[in-house]
Amino acid sequence: MIEDSQNLAKLSDDAKALMAYAFGHHTTGWTLSYMIEVRLDDPVSHLFNGGDGLVMHGGNGSRKYAKHVGNDDWAVVHVDDAAWAPYATAEWGDKGKTIVAEMEQ
Repeated sequence: MIEDSQNLAKLSDDAKALMAYAFGHHTTGWTLSYMIEVRLDDPVSHLFNGGDGLVMHGGNGSRKYAKHVGNDDWAVVHVDDAAWAPYATAEWGDKGKTIVAEMEQ
């Protein structure tokens, strides 16, 4: 089970901003997403387009459902992780919203 974010430092600022936006606005099932796993080969594309390079978790907030812990090809970020705290801000979420708007054009 993951105790803190995995490979967060390998993500670009754009990828972190998209994650910040997703944590505040993307629902998975009946709740907001609480954990995101994204493959590091093209995280911005995976975060925007989905597919097999993205796993988003909603529900009870448990870390036990992470599928890619220990896999260095993936970043795994839980919304409550201490390492994620600097990015869990309205400023980062707004950056993500701007990126989404630009990519949708």
